[in-house]
Amino acid sequence: MLKGSSPADWGDALDNLCEVVKPGGCIIIIDNTDRSSFARALLARCQMVRTPGGVELWSQENDRPLVARLANIRELTRRLGQWL
Repeated sequence: MLKGSSPADWGDALDNLCEVVKPGGCIIIIDNTDRSSFARALLARCQMVRTPGGVELWSQENDRPLVARLANIRELTRRLGQWL
């Protein structure tokens, strides 16, 4: 869900996930962080877009757009905290 959202809409996508989770349910987010060695390797060959939710790395794979979002864990935690 978050991977398919545009850079400007990542927060809305996260809010939508929180709105539809059942009471007592949970959301599991598995992502790379914006400080990982994976991020540094990708930065060298991708177009980088910074968002409050992290860094997005855009490239082309087989003539199709490909994006990897490297999460800003502090901002995701802050944003999710308003739903607790």
